[in-house]
Amino acid sequence: PGGGPGQGRLGVAVEPVTPDVARQLGLRNAEGLVIRQVDPNGAAAGAGLREGDVILEANRQALRSGSDLEAALKKAGGTVALLVSREGQTFYVTAQPR
Repeated sequence: PGGGPGQGRLGVAVEPVTPDVARQLGLRNAEGLVIRQVDPNGAAAGAGLREGDVILEANRQALRSGSDLEAALKKAGGTVALLVSREGQTFYVTAQPR
């Protein structure tokens, strides 16, 4: 599971949050994409993202699959605003896909 070209541009490998994954991570609902791997030289690492973070939205578009992330990155063209959930906190980060 993980990485298409867009996720590569962001420097992450992601997989959809399933009910099982949500339980493992202690999430209230099964939405978004969990980051399984971060390229230390990628845009995501530069934005402070780390493994286990859940990307809920990209530029206010809900994400349910890697292709949703890919489409949002393509549409954005430049900087992308990501809504991220980490350990019960939700926050926005901006990343510049490469």
